Amino acid sequence: MSLIKFSNDYNQSGVTCVDNVFIHRYLCDVPDKYVKVYLYGLYLLNNSVTNSNSIDGMCRALNLLENEIFKAFQYFEEIGLVDIISKEPLMVEYAPVSGETSKPKKIKPGKYAEFSKHIQAMLPERNISTAEFLEYYNFLDTYNFPPEALITIISYCTLLKGKSVSYRYFLTVAKNWSARGINTLEACENELTNYNRLSQNLSEILTALGKKSYADYNDSQLYTKWTDLEFSKECILFVAKYLKKQNGTMQKLDDLLMQFYANKKMSVKEMTQYLADIQDLKNCAKSVVKDLSLFYSDLSPVIETYITPWTDLGFSFESLPEIAKFCFKCGIKTLEGMNQLIEKMFKLGTITTAQIKDYIRQNYERDKIILQILERLKLSRGILAFDRTNYEIWKNSWNIPNDLILYAATNCSEDLNSVKSMHLLLNAYKDNNISTIEQAKGFKFNPYQNFSNTNSGDKVNTELTALINNLNEKRHLAEKTAKLNLEIALKDKQFSDAQSRINELILQSAKHSLTTAGKNNYDEEIELLEKIKKDALKRLKIKSLEVEYQCKLCNDSGFINGAPCECLSGR
Repeated sequence: MSLIKFSNDYNQSGVTCVDNVFIHRYLCDVPDKYVKVYLYGLYLLNNSVTNSNSIDGMCRALNLLENEIFKAFQYFEEIGLVDIISKEPLMVEYAPVSGETSKPKKIKPGKYAEFSKHIQAMLPERNISTAEFLEYYNFLDTYNFPPEALITIISYCTLLKGKSVSYRYFLTVAKNWSARGINTLEACENELTNYNRLSQNLSEILTALGKKSYADYNDSQLYTKWTDLEFSKECILFVAKYLKKQNGTMQKLDDLLMQFYANKKMSVKEMTQYLADIQDLKNCAKSVVKDLSLFYSDLSPVIETYITPWTDLGFSFESLPEIAKFCFKCGIKTLEGMNQLIEKMFKLGTITTAQIKDYIRQNYERDKIILQILERLKLSRGILAFDRTNYEIWKNSWNIPNDLILYAATNCSEDLNSVKSMHLLLNAYKDNNISTIEQAKGFKFNPYQNFSNTNSGDKVNTELTALINNLNEKRHLAEKTAKLNLEIALKDKQFSDAQSRINELILQSAKHSLTTAGKNNYDEEIELLEKIKKDALKRLKIKSLEVEYQCKLCNDSGFINGAPCECLSGR
């Protein structure tokens, strides 16, 4: 919202400026209705409060038909005062009024006599005024433009637009060509040859669109753009025929071709399939962003960047929303995060609906084990990405069976930093080839044993032992503080009830996902409960329930996977 704006009353009583050049050079030649349109357009440009800045609003305000307003803007475009950016919907951009206010130069008598005769012969229905001839002469002198080249341009314009077109249109085209370096007779003839070469193709395209109008220069520019992008004539005609039933225009054709280009659909076969899938693509994109709790007012970027590439990999419209739901449950709440998971699934060969369901089932089974681990560790919280990473290491990298992992969790439940202790214990099991609970029962573990026995009696060892003891004190203090905070929080009924309900919902959600494909409302309720917990902690003035270690690498244990941390080795 803007800081400052004009009121409606201010705008209605304010002033709309009209350039003196418009009054001096154009007013006497412009039809009365067209003047109304131009001036009202200026009023709209200077009036940000009005709600009439639309074709319908202008029709009501001026009591004119839509076609009359369009013709007026076409007239002003021909003389260079406006640019029609879009025909459907109509969008007009006002251009600066030309400042060429000086009087035309004096022309030597007879200098352009042949030119004048030729132009009058080309336009016998018109009685060309002296003022019009002076405009031609002034242009030829100012731009050093060959008279024969201007004759060629006028001939081209009359063939294209008819002989009633304004002389200002001739000069506008000539100035545009001159700006592009087309300022000799040969260059003008080459430009027309190129246009004529394209005219047959353009005629076929307009016919395919159901249009009876002639192609203009803007149409030829669009066609050149499409061919430069390597669209074949066959593809362009295919899209034009598709748009015919939708009151197609060249602008609509350009929009759809650019959509195909963005989605890398460059053949008729690919376009046909894309058009057949386009509603499914929209529905799929809508479901995916909803399941990720995202919002996009325009789904086109989602379709182009994510949905289309995913379906090109072989993922179905039905499976993508299921993957999105799974991502949300795993804490992945962005399209890019989902994209990384899909790339992982693709590398694993998990593409079909059955394979995806099996993958999700396996992950839910993993989460059930992790919930059991957290329960044995006496941790009242949901599953974190950290927990899944740890479990993958224990299970797949270290090859420790689930029953031994659960046994270790039970043994570490009384430790202040139970997850850290469990990590060290399982690492010791791995190093000592312990793979059963029976073997683990006879194993005595001291995480500092190997390090403290090295170079016994050495001065360095004494210093390191002192460091380890110092770290232990810091670690126990941090863990004791975190444990005390948790005890205080759990004594609070609001926090305790919310946490208990979250634990119930996590188990229910996992069971529901394994048995039902439909959507549930567990996630929304969990988010609400997490907010309740957060509010309770704020009220209790508890900053965090996490253990605040000084060393974030080893959590003040002095070791990482059994090796000394840099907080020890660096001292």
